[in-house]
Amino acid sequence: PQANTLLVPLGRTRGMTSSRDKPVVRVHLSAAVEQVILSLDIEPRGFDIYRLSLDREGAGQLWSSESVSAPPAIVLPAGLLVPGDYFLQVYGARSEEEFATVAQFSFTVLDN
Repeated sequence: PQANTLLVPLGRTRGMTSSRDKPVVRVHLSAAVEQVILSLDIEPRGFDIYRLSLDREGAGQLWSSESVSAPPAIVLPAGLLVPGDYFLQVYGARSEEEFATVAQFSFTVLDN
């Protein structure tokens, strides 16, 4: 990554009573950071299409995307991530089936 890029490795959320429990990963964004790369721990499951959705607690969905493969990472503008708790959902579907949850990630952005 470039000097103005922050790499944030995210492990799948496990053992939480709810996807909205407090995130363990904490992200400190400096004013110099222009983009954030969220590195995702996703196991390939052979879905035909993947849907990703990023929500901030209290603000709803901030970003979404669809892809033909499970992305190992997503790149976001740093300005999208203000202080708060974030929840990233990854869904997958095969041909005409309904989307199923593939992975959930959570993190907190803190003031620097």
